[in-house]
Amino acid sequence: RLHIGMKLSPIKFLDPIHVERIFRKCNIDSGLIVKEVSHGSIAEELGVRPGDVVDSVNGECVATTVEVGILHMRKGRKGPRHTLSLRLNVSDDVEVFISDF
Repeated sequence: RLHIGMKLSPIKFLDPIHVERIFRKCNIDSGLIVKEVSHGSIAEELGVRPGDVVDSVNGECVATTVEVGILHMRKGRKGPRHTLSLRLNVSDDVEVFISDF
């Protein structure tokens, strides 16, 4: 199973005040906020930081960790090594990274 080293939480489960703050800062109201990044993980190597927002995986919008898992399983059927693309909203900038696992 893929472990990229992030603890994620759906934005929609946050307090409405936090959702509004994220919307004003990043212009999004759904997705997954990065709560933690594991030391030495793939996510850390790629520069992911707590507070970043994952809004799509492999080009498909995600709002829950279940959706991320489903997309990962679907991609994993194509073989043991594959590319996972996460789109992150980082403060006011949008960062896209793609890595082979």
